[in-house]
Amino acid sequence: MIELFILLFADDIVLLSDTVTGLQNQLNVLAMKASELDLHVNLDKSKIIIFRNGGYIARKETWTYEGHDIKIVNSYKYLGLFFSTRLSFSKALDDIAMKARKGVIEIFRTLWRLDDFSVSIFFKLFDSQIKPILLLYVYSFLSCIKYWIRLTRMDENRLPRKSYKMLLSLCDQDKECWASQVRNTLYKFGFGFVWENQGVENARGFLNDFKQRLIDCHSQNWHEHLHSSSRFSVYRNFKSSISLESYFTAVKNKHIRDVLIRFRIGASDIRTHKMRFAFVSPNDLKCPLCNAGIEDEIHTLFYCKSLNDLRHKYIPCWYTKHPSDKSLEFIMHDTKILHDLGRFIYHSNKRRAALL
Repeated sequence: MIELFILLFADDIVLLSDTVTGLQNQLNVLAMKASELDLHVNLDKSKIIIFRNGGYIARKETWTYEGHDIKIVNSYKYLGLFFSTRLSFSKALDDIAMKARKGVIEIFRTLWRLDDFSVSIFFKLFDSQIKPILLLYVYSFLSCIKYWIRLTRMDENRLPRKSYKMLLSLCDQDKECWASQVRNTLYKFGFGFVWENQGVENARGFLNDFKQRLIDCHSQNWHEHLHSSSRFSVYRNFKSSISLESYFTAVKNKHIRDVLIRFRIGASDIRTHKMRFAFVSPNDLKCPLCNAGIEDEIHTLFYCKSLNDLRHKYIPCWYTKHPSDKSLEFIMHDTKILHDLGRFIYHSNKRRAALL
């Protein structure tokens, strides 16, 4: 195996060593060569990070550059990615998620300034601005496998190819590394033979099959989670596929649409939503308006007597005559009345807030 001791990227340098003395010697050589070339190393941006599995830093683990101490840190951002002492990517993922949230907020601000809340425009902006930041589930796996295929076809003299062969050797020893994760991923999704062959002839065809397998597995896991979680006991009655729901385009008024969204996903002020995670008795969940039943979605839409006038005004009678779980499913997909349904929920919320 070759030993990596330096990485170069633009005007950045990363020095690597598995001993204290080795790294100090590299810093001394760097200082000497930088002086010869009349180059300056910015110590404010230069940090030491010790990759270790916990524990304290030893007294001897100190390094200097031209007599100046270099600060030791627990995490360092390099090329836009946070590295930690345990090589955990939790901090990196948190940073990426924060960037994505800021991007979404900026999109909302832009649409607000333009006074245009078109759903199609939002998703186009999301795909172009946010998706590259998040590198979503399917695309992250796909990018990883695509790069692995490139490595398998790379010339033996290339440094990435040599690095991959080092990882492959560790993988053969049952040690956890990037190569072992690629192997596990291919086996997990039914493409173990591709790993055994260390590549494919038709890369484009394989990547298309791999992408579709990822989508199918993700869809299957989504359905399983939806139907096994008590939180989505009502939501799953009218949410059957991972797709854009009709109310996004059917309900033009943003305030009415927001109310409808919160009601659908169980984030409104009705008691079964608000007290979902609280330790309460069934009596605490009773409707505060009529005190005649548990205040859930079906009760609010079809049964609460205090909302009869609003119900007659906004909801067609064929839904209220025979209320059931099926009625809830149908009404949530009836594009002709979704706007009126949102208005019913909006005014019922106002009445509820006024009475309470």
